[in-house]
Amino acid sequence: MIAQILIQRLISCLVLGDMKQIEPRLAGHDNNIIITRPDSNYYFIPIVKNASTQAHAFLNHYGWKYYEYENTEEVKNKIPFTILREPVERWCSGFAQDFHRDVSALEYRTRLDNIFNNKLGSTMHTRKQSFYLENYDLDKIHFLKHGATLSRSLVRFTKEIMKLRIFSPMQNEKSVMDYAVKDKIKKVLEENPKYLELLKDYLRKDLEIYNNVNFYNG
Repeated sequence: MIAQILIQRLISCLVLGDMKQIEPRLAGHDNNIIITRPDSNYYFIPIVKNASTQAHAFLNHYGWKYYEYENTEEVKNKIPFTILREPVERWCSGFAQDFHRDVSALEYRTRLDNIFNNKLGSTMHTRKQSFYLENYDLDKIHFLKHGATLSRSLVRFTKEIMKLRIFSPMQNEKSVMDYAVKDKIKKVLEENPKYLELLKDYLRKDLEIYNNVNFYNG
C-alpha cells in the first residue's frame, strides 16, 4: 500500500509538474483551473454556469480533482474538453443567480439601463465563457453542448474517447437558480430589443465561438 502511494505521488509530480490541487469552491475565480487526474491524458476546462459542478461530481468518481496551473506548459501534453452553453441563455441564468435578491431592478427603466450599459459582466456568473478559454487553442478542444443530452454525451465521451470504464451514472445537477427571475429577465429582453442588442454585443465573442465550433455528437 505504501509503495502504491509513493508511486502515485511520483506520477503526480511527473505529469502535473507545479500544478496544485485546489478546493472545488475556488473553481471559477480564474481561467487557469482545470479538472484532471495525474495519469490521464485529458483534462476538463470548467466554465461557470455550464454544468461544471455536475461534470466534476461525475469525474470525481474516477479520481479527478480541481487543479490550478501557473502556465500552459503544464497542460500542453494533455487533451482538453469542456462544455459550451448558448451564450444568451447562460447569461440569463447567471443574472438570475446573482440578482435574485434585487429583482425589483427589473421594474425600473433607469436601473435596467444601468445593468445593460454597465453591469453585463459584473459578476462571476455573468462573466463571458470566452474568458475561461483564453489560454487555449480552440481547435484542440473537444466541445460538448449544454442541454438535455449533456449527461449522455459526457458519459459517452468518457467511455468512447477517454476510454474509461464507466461504473457510475451521471447525476442531474440540482439548480439553485431562481427561475422566476430568469423568466423576468428573458421577458425584458423580448420586450426591449435595445437591451438584447447590448447583451449580444457584450457576448459577441461567446456567440462567435458557440456558433462555429464542432460539438461532440457521440
